Amino acid sequence: LIFGLFYCAYLPTFWIRLRGVSIIPTVPPPEILARLLDWMNVEWTVGLLATFISALSVVAADTGAFVGGKLTGRTPLISISPNKTVEGAAWGFVASVAVTLAFNYWFVFPGNTVVAVAFALVVYAASVFGDLIESSMKRAAGKKDSGQLLPGHGGILDRFDSYIFTGVLAYAVLYWWYYW
Repeated sequence: LIFGLFYCAYLPTFWIRLRGVSIIPTVPPPEILARLLDWMNVEWTVGLLATFISALSVVAADTGAFVGGKLTGRTPLISISPNKTVEGAAWGFVASVAVTLAFNYWFVFPGNTVVAVAFALVVYAASVFGDLIESSMKRAAGKKDSGQLLPGHGGILDRFDSYIFTGVLAYAVLYWWYYW
């Protein structure tokens, strides 16, 4: 019960904290994005950039790992999740790094290539860890899927497991980079 509350209720609040970082970025948004943000009455902040870069890095990591694993996967990553491969994990990491480097190039965020790669590493590690924790919980419960809402996809929790720990670590990196 305590772990469930911590896992499903507390950890996701870090996404709200991440988005709430109100530091103004050094580079203004591109004109079309500035118009969209103005129309939506949303302020251009480091929190907004960090939220997007984190979410897109998770999507890229999951997609890269899936495609890379299907194309080149041979070596199993871990026994609790038998379909995951080392090769897929490597492709996922490369995809995550590509997203953070693209943000660093286009939006000068985080503003340093080394920090961008470190951010990608942290987000990717949190993404994989969240996925594996959820897989181990399903195995411990003797379930293949965490629900029937999305049959064949492992359940609704499988769609969000990679994000659970990512918000915490992305917030920690952002806090370290801007406030330390």
